Amino acid sequence: MGVELSHPCRNRTPRSLARRPFTSGDSSEPAKLCFKLLLLFVVFLYAIPAQVFPALEVLHPAQVIAIAALALLVLEKFDAAAEFRLGLA
Repeated sequence: MGVELSHPCRNRTPRSLARRPFTSGDSSEPAKLCFKLLLLFVVFLYAIPAQVFPALEVLHPAQVIAIAALALLVLEKFDAAAEFRLGLA
């Protein structure tokens, strides 16, 4: 008779193939670069180099660093095929 028994664990994805959440041990080059850009952004916000070097005022260095970090974040998410959410409801 063609009776097939199903078990709740039978159709699950093996643990080795399941997506694991990001841990501190997993790090990629874009993630490291994003973190370095974040640190540089904070330094530029507090140091205000445009007051020391007036020529930098035209470039808006903190804004350029923030845009570069956001661009790398988006590229990293698309590269890793991960879900991209901004935390909005």
